[in-house]
Amino acid sequence: MTGTPNILIEPTDGPTDGSGIADAARALPARSGVIAFEQPDASTVLLAATGDLRRFALTRLGQSDDTTPARREDLRPVTARLRARVVGSSFEGDALYL
Repeated sequence: MTGTPNILIEPTDGPTDGSGIADAARALPARSGVIAFEQPDASTVLLAATGDLRRFALTRLGQSDDTTPARREDLRPVTARLRARVVGSSFEGDALYL
């Protein structure tokens, strides 16, 4: 799990309504990984292992597409940064999550 660098998305400029973090999340790779949504005080709002980092983040930040089966809570107001790590397998993702 040491071969893949951590990804940090923390927009410093732009609107304060949370849209900056949603726009910045588009830079995430569409690959399997583990992602943490953090508040300004670095407390974790959500930690998840997912098959598509970009789609998961955008869905949770209120930018879902029509293929998402269920409406999710918009975490933009409470998310200051995203930390993510790409993984090579679901086993690696589960181990990193735990």
